[in-house]
Amino acid sequence: MQQLADKAQEMQGAQGLNGMQATEGCLDHSRAMAVVQDEALMREMLPMLRDSLRTELPKLRTAMSEQDTGTLSSVLHNLKGIVPIFADAQSSELLIAAQAACKANHSQQDAHAVLSAEVFEQMMLRLTQFQRSLEAQLASA
Repeated sequence: MQQLADKAQEMQGAQGLNGMQATEGCLDHSRAMAVVQDEALMREMLPMLRDSLRTELPKLRTAMSEQDTGTLSSVLHNLKGIVPIFADAQSSELLIAAQAACKANHSQQDAHAVLSAEVFEQMMLRLTQFQRSLEAQLASA
């Protein structure tokens, strides 16, 4: 868990949790194109990603508040499968690190023993900003 906290602290820098820069937590078109390599396919995938975020982000909040490490790990695993293709590098790294921490500590019953509240909130802030960026992209298309 200390490595995850260090990663979150490194990403947070002097900005503070609510002082995100405009590029943080955003849809990264060039990153997505490097992976998907097909503009039409990428446009097809974006609504599925939006729908996934709409479903999964509330589940993350509920799992954390209810100390449900199994659901927390499962939802992070689901998001890890698609979000890093489209999100900025730092948001992706934080999500991947959080999922790895859950996987490594799957026997923990206390979600806060796996992810601190601060790390969780930073991850949620980035994912929410990513979701907003994605929604804006789809609205303008």
